[in-house]
This record gives sequence, C-alpha cells and structure tokens, in this order.
Amino acid sequence: MTAVPDPAGEDRTALGRGRYRFGGSVLTHPARGDAGARVAAQGPPGLLRVVVDPWPDGPPTALRTAIAAWASVPAGHTHHLVLQDDMRLADGIWDRVLDAIEAAPDAALALFANGDSRNGAMVRIGALQGDRWVPAVGEYTPCAALVLPREIALGYARAADDQRADGWPDDILMQRFLRTAGVRCLIAVPNLAEHEDGPSIAGNAFRGPRRSACFLPVAPPGPPRIMPEPPWLVPFLKNGVAQCLERAADGTWLHLETEARLRLRGAPPAHGLTPEEHGVWLTAHALGLLSRSAPSRPGTPSGPGPAVPGPSSHPASSATEDAAGMDAAGMDAAAAEALRTIGPGGVSQRPGAPLGADDLRRLADLAVRAVGAGRTGPLRPPAPSRAVVLRHDGDSRTAHLPAYLAAFLAEDGIAVTFAEDGADLNHIDADLYGPGCGPGEAVGTLVWQALRSRPILLTDDQPALIRPLHVRDVARILARGGGQEPVPAYPLEVFAHAVARAVRPVPVRDLRRGRARAAAPRVVDTELGFRLHHYAQWLAYEWRGGVAPVTRTSAGEPSAR
Repeated sequence: MTAVPDPAGEDRTALGRGRYRFGGSVLTHPARGDAGARVAAQGPPGLLRVVVDPWPDGPPTALRTAIAAWASVPAGHTHHLVLQDDMRLADGIWDRVLDAIEAAPDAALALFANGDSRNGAMVRIGALQGDRWVPAVGEYTPCAALVLPREIALGYARAADDQRADGWPDDILMQRFLRTAGVRCLIAVPNLAEHEDGPSIAGNAFRGPRRSACFLPVAPPGPPRIMPEPPWLVPFLKNGVAQCLERAADGTWLHLETEARLRLRGAPPAHGLTPEEHGVWLTAHALGLLSRSAPSRPGTPSGPGPAVPGPSSHPASSATEDAAGMDAAGMDAAAAEALRTIGPGGVSQRPGAPLGADDLRRLADLAVRAVGAGRTGPLRPPAPSRAVVLRHDGDSRTAHLPAYLAAFLAEDGIAVTFAEDGADLNHIDADLYGPGCGPGEAVGTLVWQALRSRPILLTDDQPALIRPLHVRDVARILARGGGQEPVPAYPLEVFAHAVARAVRPVPVRDLRRGRARAAAPRVVDTELGFRLHHYAQWLAYEWRGGVAPVTRTSAGEPSAR
C-alpha cells in the first residue's frame, strides 16, 4: 500500500498499489455535528473527504448525499469508497481493500453487512468456510461502507439521480443498478467496518440494532480468498424467525423458513428450547448442514470441525445425541464471532427488553453446538406420501407461485407436479400475497407504498375489507385437498396500519368519501406482521415484473431514507 498525491492535484491522498488508486467520501448532515470528520480521521490524512447533504433542510434522506459522494470520484482514481458517518473501521482495512481490488477489480466491495440480513448470513458462511470475500445474495446492497470501480460509481450517481423521485432508498437502487450493469458485489469476511449504535443517517433506527454479522477490530491478514458462488441455502435469523433463501433451478431465490427446510432434509427436531434459543439453533444447525455439501477448495476447512469430549448438557442434545460437539475455542476468531452474532442480530429484533450478557453468551454457546450437530448429526429425509397436481397458468402471479408452493408442500411429504387439468390457483377466494405476487393487487398496493416511504393512501377504488392469504396458507389448503377455511377480514384502514408497522412507519391517509370507518382498531397478530414483512422484502429485492403502480405525493413527503 502506498499513499500518493491525488492525480488531479487536489489536497487529498490516494492509496495505491500497482495501477490501482482509491480514495473515499464520508456522508453526513450538518445536524450530526462532527460525526463525518470523526470517521474521516480514521483514514490517512486527506484520504476521506466529508460530503455534506446538499439540501440539509429538505426531506430526510441519505440518497441525496450518496449521489453527491459517488459523483465526486477524483480524476485518476480507479475506485471510490463511500462511508456513512457512523462507521468504525478495522485496523488493517486499507491493505485488505487493496488486496480485494487487485483480486476483483471489476467488483463492488461491501465492507459491512447487517447481522440479521441475508448478506450477513453469507458472511457467516464464509467465516465458517475460511473465505475472505463472499458474493451478495437476493437483498439490498450494503451501502454503509462500499467500494465501487470508478465508472460504476459515476454511473450509479447518474442513475440514482434520475430515479430519486421514486422514493427507493440508496441500497435498493444500488442493488438494482449493479444487477442491471452485471456487476457482482463481494462482502468482506470478517467485515472491515462496524456500525456504531446511535441515530441512523439512513433513517433505520426503528429497526433496532444494526451491527455487523462478523467484525474484528483488527482485520486478519491472508490472501483474499473469494467464494466462487453462494451455497444452495442461506440461513438467517430476523424478527425472531429462522428464515432462509434457497436457490431455485433458474438461479432466483425462494424466501422460506429454516425449520421446514431442515425437516425436509431429515434433520431431527430440537426440544426443550425457548423461542430465542430455537431460532438460533435452527440457523446455526443449517450453517453446519451446509458444510456437508460445501465444495472442497485448497485451504478451506473441511470435515465436522473440532470436537469436545462428552455430550452437550443443553436440552437440544436429546435431538442430536450422535452429533459431535464443538466449542468456540476450537474455531478461529472470525468463525466464533460470526456465530456469536446470530442471537443479537436476529433475536434482538423481537419486541421486548434487550437480551442480557448472560443470555447472549448462552446463545453463542448454543450456536457453536448447533453447527456441530448440523455437520455430523443424523439425517432421515421423509419420503413423499402423495402428490398434488397444480395448473401453471403462466401469468405474473402463477409464474412464481408453483415453485414456492412446491417448497412449502414438500415439508409435509407432498410432492408437486404440474398438468393442464391441475388445481387452479386463481380460484382462491381471498387477497393473495407473498413471494410471487406482484404489487398491483389489494395487499401489494399497500405494501408497495410503504416500501418507498410513501404515505399509504386509501381510496374508493380499494376494497373496504382485506382478506389476506399468504402463499404458505394456499399450500396448506392444497395439502388438505381443498376446502378453504374462512379467511379473517380486516377493515382497509386497520390493515393499512398493520402494513405500516410491518414494513416501514409511514402515515396512512384515508381519502375515501362516504365509506364506513371501523368502529375500533382491530388487533393484528404477530404472524400477519411477519408475513407482511417477508412479502415486502421479496417485492423490494426479487420482484422483476416491470413498472408497478405509482402513487405520487408532494415533494415534501419523506423519502425512503
């Protein structure tokens, strides 16, 4: 690594190696005091330039400042780093970034991933396999600390400026831009930056802690080994539910739940666990299961991992008596830290008091043992008991649904086939939502507005009652052979407020005329809230159905950040 004068003659420093040069920017707002300067001081003098919101009195958004930062790549720099003003950098970060630039000069390099995110799960997988960079998957691009090649940075600034009125946050716009441009995103393992607790520059404080999936204060040295492609399963814990992505045959991702996937693979159930322990166990058990099918690469750890004598005293050991135990002392620092954060990253998103230090230590120990159970425990996959025949109609909804339904039904030992005379999904008498359902239907319209931080507008064109039915519940109907049970009905305004709580806290504005209002608020169960959030994430990250309905608001409305 060499510090060199800026090629354009500005009072800035570039870090270079060979033909590569990079510098960076720190996003901030005048209301945040010297936060930007403190982050900039973590780099060599002149390397990081503080970029202040160009419209500080405008609606709150990080996108305006991000556009200015990405557009400010100095002449002669091959790459540019943008940091938010609440990031802490690891010692040794600059050498690790230059290593990665040399190894993958055309890639976007994310230096941070949230602990309860899908990309955070990829970081954990990489830590357990000995990788130093892993590919991003089916999610927003982490923009809190991101390096882009020069032309990609400038291209994103132009594209984001053109799309800023649509209300999407910078991380989703970045994901879509990189996908369209064919640019892969790699994430550092361990992360080279950590998110400090405090007010969010991106407006995400309502989501709770936003800490790294795996951060070490000192970046470990070593070659920048890159995972070539994601595994078939990416497990993570969020909002208290163990979830996963599973790769479909066409390369897209199915958004599922980990417990069902483990049951399908034949993993034994875990008994005697609290809800918090259960989510951690399922997530870590799935991480261990991945090592059974992980490709062998030079220098990659293999096998069941280090064992400790004797059975675990934890209640879950009754389900995995044949599994080898593990302890954190037998793992490298990155792997141990990656497992430690499963609980704080995912369980802490549940309502209620934060977990104490003793609880966090207990969950970390449980995660280590669960990985050992996943690596070596017995697997007895269930045999399909019968088949369900579906009709594939080919429209935008049923083009996606069969794959999800097949995955949901498989957990009950039911195989899915397709034929012209199969069951018609369109006969379902309810407001269908979930992965595969676009944003133009009753539930999707409300979720789509909240996703872009727009007020949810209620109009006379919408139904007075919403009868939500998730695709998973459709699977249950088909598994029973039909016979749909009554679907709970929610007054439109009650359901709209439930969407705002589950997706993003936006106002609900009732523009209807002469429509009867609900006499009193209805209680919406937590399961519906989880399903709405699950659906919103699929719409934001995976839906590619073209232009969705747009509800324009005034320029003074809050943007997505």
